[in-house]
Amino acid sequence: MAGVRDPGSPAKARETGLIVAGGCDPGAWALAIRRRSRPHGGRLQKSARQAPSVNPTTLIRPTVATPAPIKDDPPMETTLHRELKEHYMAQRGGRCEVVVGGYRIDAVGDDGELIEAQNGPLGALKGKLRNLLPRYRIRVVKPVVLRRRITRRNKPDGPDISSRWSPLRGDLIDVFDDLVGLAALFPHENLNLDILGVSIEETRTPRRRRPGYRVVDRRLIEIVETLRLTQPRDLWEVLPPGLAGSEPFTTRDLARKLGRPLALAQRVAYCLRLSGAVETVGKRGNNRLYQARDETAVPA
Repeated sequence: MAGVRDPGSPAKARETGLIVAGGCDPGAWALAIRRRSRPHGGRLQKSARQAPSVNPTTLIRPTVATPAPIKDDPPMETTLHRELKEHYMAQRGGRCEVVVGGYRIDAVGDDGELIEAQNGPLGALKGKLRNLLPRYRIRVVKPVVLRRRITRRNKPDGPDISSRWSPLRGDLIDVFDDLVGLAALFPHENLNLDILGVSIEETRTPRRRRPGYRVVDRRLIEIVETLRLTQPRDLWEVLPPGLAGSEPFTTRDLARKLGRPLALAQRVAYCLRLSGAVETVGKRGNNRLYQARDETAVPA
């Protein structure tokens, strides 16, 4: 019938834009027929070629100046970390929690020296120190636990259940476990390392899903001793007396003299070698032989 427009008629194709110059596009015409043959209530379905709808409010976004992110935002601060900052600020004055060069610094002394207290591994400070040392004087404070009093609680803010001193003792030489992280930066004219031998109280609570405990806080009881490292020869003061003036040694010899595992002796030798406190003078079997440099040896 001439008066009725079939969905697949040329008249409908002309309305929908399927008629092109010179006649009807066969490919487009066949696509329209296939769509009309699908039982979708007479509605055309979206083609994969059809652009998705766009919310006009997302096309134009206002330009907002956002501040540069502060690098290495610290996790929740322990009481020990806060007390070490307060200890140094009481001696030197200045300000706490200052942003310098895009990094968060624990404290800045009144003389401009940056102070970083690090309870964890010193290697975490490598990137920060590498970028800041050329421009600022930095003092890194590293506590080494010599004695530990263990306090148990059922929950972090609950009452103490028990408290006792741990039978395990620490030693300043344990700092080499962490010092390997900064061995490539020490010594530096703008870098001072303060090694603090401390007694602490450690608060523990039971784990919920597996046996054991978790440490919820550490608190400073006493600073027993302080050792400042600024030059390669200062590293010998952490080690037993007379070691610097001894004959060439390997890491196995060093482990035997220290009475410590070979792994720790290897870390000690690594720090001594990179700092320039020792030099390699040969090999014994597969082991390197180290000897103290004359200018860094400490008299026994």
